[in-house]
Amino acid sequence: MKHDKIRILLADDSLVTRKLYRHFLEADGDFDVVGEAVNGEEAVNMAELLNPDVISMDIEMPKMNGIEATKKIMESFAKPVVIVSSLYQPGNVQLSMECLAAGAVAIIPKPPGPGHPEYQKLSLQYTRTLKTMAEVKVVRRKQTISMQSIRTQPQQNTTITKSVNPYEILVIGASAGGPGSLKKILSELSQKITIPIAIVQHIDNNFAEGFAQWISTFSKLPVEKVRGDMPLLPGRVYLSVLPKHLVIKSKNKIGLCNGISESEIIPSVDKLFTSANKIFGANTIAVLLSGMGWDGAFALKQLKEVGAYTIIQDESSCLVFGMPGEAAKLNAHIDSIPPEQIAWKINSLLL
Repeated sequence: MKHDKIRILLADDSLVTRKLYRHFLEADGDFDVVGEAVNGEEAVNMAELLNPDVISMDIEMPKMNGIEATKKIMESFAKPVVIVSSLYQPGNVQLSMECLAAGAVAIIPKPPGPGHPEYQKLSLQYTRTLKTMAEVKVVRRKQTISMQSIRTQPQQNTTITKSVNPYEILVIGASAGGPGSLKKILSELSQKITIPIAIVQHIDNNFAEGFAQWISTFSKLPVEKVRGDMPLLPGRVYLSVLPKHLVIKSKNKIGLCNGISESEIIPSVDKLFTSANKIFGANTIAVLLSGMGWDGAFALKQLKEVGAYTIIQDESSCLVFGMPGEAAKLNAHIDSIPPEQIAWKINSLLL
């Protein structure tokens, strides 16, 4: 952690709530509250002026809500935003996905005041989350590239044709910033794709079921929720909805497994990529998207070494260039491109 205090901007229209947050932060001792915004517009302006290390952002505020304020902050000067809202509910998946797609690095419930049975637990979660996210190096989000311009691009020389290397599986790993990237990719993948797609997205276990449902709202391919061993069928998207690792078990079976991973994250991108390498090897397309840490980077390098087609999300389009950045250091990728071009590339490889 930094030696200096963590500079934090509080954005919440409730004076009582802001006073409560100040109480948590001052009691912790590692924070310096540099400003308080009472609406989204103030939050955007103060984020640029005060240059905080992290922003605590409410959703429901006058003039501009927290989701829109987060989008503007991430497009202009990129600071880690933690959504802290009373609207946080495991069942409210659409709202949670909107927050994450906007560029928030985390979403947590508002901690209650003294006397509440979960006061200690949620107040500690609040300060711990802010400390962790203050260390995250986020990247400014550029405007989306038009799909028309992407479709007119010639194929890169690195493309390996199906006749030389017929791909049989597509595996994707993502963490912070992943939901927005996945939406762009799956919205543009052709419904004519006939290989299975397995995805690991680091997400709160409470949201796993709803996340799979959210994916199904824009995916052109059917989405399967994996709760145990099941057939690995062509043209399907597979996601785990349990706190277990998603793995390829054979050319005809996908399932879950227990156990820790080197990254200590469940489900682990490394576990998925390694299982795909074991079963399909060079016939794999592997994609590593925005995320904190290094999960998936080494396994992506191993896939490239056996001849698989490996892609990382480029830094300019990532919310957090952690996982793909680590893969880039290992030279584990063939392509480093934004999500819109990733979809185009996959379509060109498979169709």
